[in-house]
Amino acid sequence: MMKQKQERPSQQIIRSFHRIIRDKYFLSVLMSFFILSGTQAQDIATTPVKIGSVDEFYNSVHLSESQIKTRKIKKSIIPVTNDSVLALINLKKTIDGEEFIYGEVQNKEASSVSFSIVDGKLSGHVVIPSDKKAFRYFSQQGDVFVEEEDINQVICIDFDKAANAEKRALPVQAPPSGSAVYNLQSLAGVTAVAYLDFDGQVVTGTRWNGGNTINALPGNFSETEVTNIWRMISEDFRAFNINVTTNEAVFNAAPRGRRIRCIFTPTNTASPGAGGVAYVNSFRWTDDTPCWVFNSGTKGAGEAGSHEIGHTLGLSHDGRTSPREDYYSGHGIWAPIMGVGYSKGLVQWSRGEYANANQTQDDITIIAGTGNGFGFRTDEAGNTNATAKALIVSQSGAVSNTQNYGIISQRTDVDIYSFTTSGGTVTLTINPSPSFPNLDIVATIKNAAGTTLATSNPTASAPGSQTGPTAINGLNASFNINLSAGTYYLNIDGTGQGDPATTGYSDYSSIGEYFISGTIPVAQTNQNPVVRITAPLNNSVFTAPATINVTATATDADGSISGVTFSGAGTSVTDNTSPYTTTWNNVVAGTYKIVANVRDNNGGVGTDTVTVTVVPAVNQNPVVRITAPLNNAVFTAPATINVSATASDADGTISEVYFFRYWFISD
Repeated sequence: MMKQKQERPSQQIIRSFHRIIRDKYFLSVLMSFFILSGTQAQDIATTPVKIGSVDEFYNSVHLSESQIKTRKIKKSIIPVTNDSVLALINLKKTIDGEEFIYGEVQNKEASSVSFSIVDGKLSGHVVIPSDKKAFRYFSQQGDVFVEEEDINQVICIDFDKAANAEKRALPVQAPPSGSAVYNLQSLAGVTAVAYLDFDGQVVTGTRWNGGNTINALPGNFSETEVTNIWRMISEDFRAFNINVTTNEAVFNAAPRGRRIRCIFTPTNTASPGAGGVAYVNSFRWTDDTPCWVFNSGTKGAGEAGSHEIGHTLGLSHDGRTSPREDYYSGHGIWAPIMGVGYSKGLVQWSRGEYANANQTQDDITIIAGTGNGFGFRTDEAGNTNATAKALIVSQSGAVSNTQNYGIISQRTDVDIYSFTTSGGTVTLTINPSPSFPNLDIVATIKNAAGTTLATSNPTASAPGSQTGPTAINGLNASFNINLSAGTYYLNIDGTGQGDPATTGYSDYSSIGEYFISGTIPVAQTNQNPVVRITAPLNNSVFTAPATINVTATATDADGSISGVTFSGAGTSVTDNTSPYTTTWNNVVAGTYKIVANVRDNNGGVGTDTVTVTVVPAVNQNPVVRITAPLNNAVFTAPATINVSATASDADGTISEVYFFRYWFISD
């Protein structure tokens, strides 16, 4: 007779747990089983374990209305494949019809219990970082299943702190609330948003801290550091259609499921001792679970910020199988973002091309994938001569980097620019981002037939510390080439250097922004001078005989002028001194065009015209006044009456004054 194999207590628990669910005595018996249950998760199960119906499982973990009102914690035993844990359920909330349940595993630091129920379907996780265990819960056809999952596919754990993270006090120059550093945006107006939160945040009702409140202190950063951290993270995500911002209002306006808050704080409740922490794919969640950065200093915080946001977009760690490590710190001047790039100057997305990579996840494809919903930015320059973008060149031949810039968004992206020269030496420089660049540039100049005339691809190197914004030399490209008159094409691409399996890197993630500057000889086209009559105004009216004062201004952007010639209401007059003026007197009635002409030293002509009208004067009647005798004077007959008078005419002359005598006969 064979001896029956004795079951472990944990196996008895699970088998009994399943039987209890079938018998529908879930809640009444579950707590008694916990006395026998251990909390240490066992080996990863090969297949999911069925643990009962959705309704029964939901009843075991959700908080009742009375528990919510009295803020009571609910204790619940939750199966984890071959064992079970005691969960403390702290919070329940509903967002857009989806119910969320949050809690923690008793006596397990930074653990989390989270479930989501919508339309009768359940999903969730139990995560125990101290044990490096994670369990995924899902429902199918009304039943709930659990399976153990690689914790690194669920949450970022044991992410090293930067070496300088513990060495600084809060800076006295911490940005005030109204600082401009809280309004930075890398791509304003797009839907997807990654918000860098530096000024402290009260976090509650998320998967962190079992749903309980975390009162995160403001980050340990000056205005310069905030700006540089934003620049670093913006460049890491430059190729994608997402706005990296420090403006909370922009975050709040973005839709749930298309936004992530990354909190920079010394308050490390979410993951004590780590440089940062995030849940994988949490960018897509609708409960606003944030990610965290606990490092101080520009390099440490910036690298951790991109790393943790990368997790929220679906990325996992870049480590090695030999030596076995979860985070690869890179080689030469290069490191992967999803490894740990604190000590390297060129930190890029990766697909595991280095030696002994523990995974070959395609970071760029995942970030731009349909799951995150934002994709790549629109390409600003074509990749053929026919679709080339014309360089903006001033009349003097200057190429300004404020007008000529673009983005290499993928390894297959080549940006082509056209330019025309009158012949001579062409100088062009193509620089990557001025702060923490990701793009190593290779550039070529080709003629219209497609023949390569010159190529520039300097060797990238790190002459000193690799922690600063401009730590790497040789990522740019430049030309100083004599070209005959004609049209040419500047091709800009990302490149790699050396062997990625040893000390180099490929062009896989050589993406990011670039700026073009230089000079191109161009045929000089004279700009005509400009003259403007400032007085009189157009359609002015004068009374004859009129005095018309004329003034004008005149300028020439690329030369000089000798004077302004006026014509129209009198003889043609030239004034050679600014301000340019002339006066016409006694202008008779009529309509006149007053013209100002100017000529520059290259023969260019400018002109301006106004129309004025001179109207005839309206005659004013003469005025006569009898000064003697006075009105109603009395004389004795026979009288002698001397009469005198004055006469005047405001707009003419008096020819004569007539005196008339009248008498009155009374009855």
